[in-house]
Amino acid sequence: AASVGPVAFPAPGGFVVLSRTGDLLETISRPGGMVAESLSVSPDGSRYVFTARSNPEAQPLLYRLERGQAEAAVLGRTTGFHAQPTFTDDGNWVFFIYHPTMDTEWGIQATVGEMEDRMYGQIYKVKVDGSGLEQVTTSRGCKLFPDARDSKTVAYTHTNCGTTSMLELTTGRRVEAILPMSTVRPHLPRLSSDGKKLAIAKLTQDEVLVVVCVAKACSQIGAIPHDAEPTQLAWVDDD
Repeated sequence: AASVGPVAFPAPGGFVVLSRTGDLLETISRPGGMVAESLSVSPDGSRYVFTARSNPEAQPLLYRLERGQAEAAVLGRTTGFHAQPTFTDDGNWVFFIYHPTMDTEWGIQATVGEMEDRMYGQIYKVKVDGSGLEQVTTSRGCKLFPDARDSKTVAYTHTNCGTTSMLELTTGRRVEAILPMSTVRPHLPRLSSDGKKLAIAKLTQDEVLVVVCVAKACSQIGAIPHDAEPTQLAWVDDD
């Protein structure tokens, strides 16, 4: 079965939306009249969720925008730092990173993944209608790149907010370490549509290593030279 939904990549002035086979679907510029920092497209393509600042000094909030509409609605909380939203496959839930005071209490413009330990963000989820807001992770350390097929299981990178990282999978209250803590960050974890495989990009000094994990057994399937961090990873189908 193919993974559902299109994927959005940052582009000058906005985002480019591609199908899973690489076909250009549309370009999005300044959704809702704001510059989006991160954006996700619902599996049926009918709506977007994105994070954006209303002004350069404001915290980035989470917004929902219906396709073809001009006005975006706040989704989740009206204060705090929001980042990296992602839809579940049924389009009913959005997972994202949240911290209640980042950017204001310490007066800095924080970048996700480059935070002091006391500033770690956690993963939250919320229904697309704004109800059911819930904190998913609670452990110390920075959480990055959430990816979920359904409302109960989410994969993500867990770092010490510094130089070491691990790959975790949370199902309800159960937290499972897929890859142990290492100086090579597991970047952009992505679950296959059946939830049985997990693809990641591992960053070294010179290469992006594409790795697939099945039941904690991980193998490298490719390597790409790079001079910048990749921004997106997606399954075309489960193979």
